[in-house]
Amino acid sequence: MQDNLRDLLMRGVAAAKAGQAEEARFFLEWLLRSEPPMTELLEAWYWRGEVSLDPAEKRRCLEEVLARDPANPRARRALAILDGRLKPEEIVDPDRLAVPAAAGPVDADARRFTCPKCGGRMVFAPDGQALVCEQCARREAGKAAATVGQDFTVAMATARGHRVPIAARAFDCHGCGTPFLLGPAAISVTCPYCGSAHVVEETNTRELVPPDGLIPFGLTASQAEVALQAWLDHERLDARPEPLQGLYLPLWTFDLAGPAPWSGVEYDSRHRAWGPVSGVEVVLEHDVWVAASDRLPASLLKVLETFDLGRARPYDPSYLANWPAETYQRAMSDAALIARQRVFARCRERVEHDVLRRIKNIQISSAGIAVDSFRLLLVPLWLSGFDQQGRRCRVAVNGVSGEVCGEKPRSGVREWLGKMLGEA
Repeated sequence: MQDNLRDLLMRGVAAAKAGQAEEARFFLEWLLRSEPPMTELLEAWYWRGEVSLDPAEKRRCLEEVLARDPANPRARRALAILDGRLKPEEIVDPDRLAVPAAAGPVDADARRFTCPKCGGRMVFAPDGQALVCEQCARREAGKAAATVGQDFTVAMATARGHRVPIAARAFDCHGCGTPFLLGPAAISVTCPYCGSAHVVEETNTRELVPPDGLIPFGLTASQAEVALQAWLDHERLDARPEPLQGLYLPLWTFDLAGPAPWSGVEYDSRHRAWGPVSGVEVVLEHDVWVAASDRLPASLLKVLETFDLGRARPYDPSYLANWPAETYQRAMSDAALIARQRVFARCRERVEHDVLRRIKNIQISSAGIAVDSFRLLLVPLWLSGFDQQGRRCRVAVNGVSGEVCGEKPRSGVREWLGKMLGEA
């Protein structure tokens, strides 16, 4: 019987690939009426949709696949094309991406924020609400709205999900005319000669994926200094910190969902024997973040957990006036793998915590966990450092809440152990 079902599937798929729609429908519908195993069932529904010319029928077939396998990449991509969210000509082979020719620096436009009243420099206020003139204190209202995640399936099918910025870019300061060469990680710059704040326009740099959103600074430098000093006092560190430097750091965030079926063996005291047992852990996680830059030391990454990512606003270059910012260094596709690994690890911990005492040999499948959407966000940080016991310790302050994460010098037993291990 199994061989007959597999033969029907092979005939149906072969006919579909050959463009023989009627013959393909005949074999595939015959297979669907025969209640095939899950693998053959999914293939039959997918190819049944492929040979259909009716959009409503094609959608029904794809939904039949996704109802049983929400993470099915082919069905998700086909549905994105059907919905108009993905164009077939935009689909790329990630293993054969075209590399832009190195043609030297690329000219990039920049915006200079100047007060229309007195001509002074406009900078974004720490509260993230408005641009403020440094000379006459004139305010211009900012924009506020919610950010929307991008479809992960669509992005991964196009070059945007795989490429990282590689082109060098150049522009002339609009204040004094000084030319600058910008590395691929810079999307804003303050001229060191005339102090003009500029933002590089993403529309002229195709290698750069602009952020989807941003959390504006909520602390001034003086407020961040107070928070840092309070942390030093709490940690009983007698140190003089370096001047704080503010910047925006990029984060990828992902929404993941799907079933994670598990199986194992459980001891049945009544029958005095081990028997199979199974279940499903439902995964639904929002805004799983992965640092998009490798510049922030691993010892300070914990500060990123203190941000309320729900406060992100749609990206507007005016937010970056007078603030340096980095673009992503880690590709979205690589970050998605890290996010999925973290979610699966937490899922495994939950399952093992719930059933470990009574169930052995637990096996969990991550195949059903899929990334639904993603965002590239910029979050504000104040960075500093201080010297202690001959070592430079780095510190990061959440630019909204003032929470501090910092490196601390070794002391006592830890310092002794470190020396012993070093000598060994």
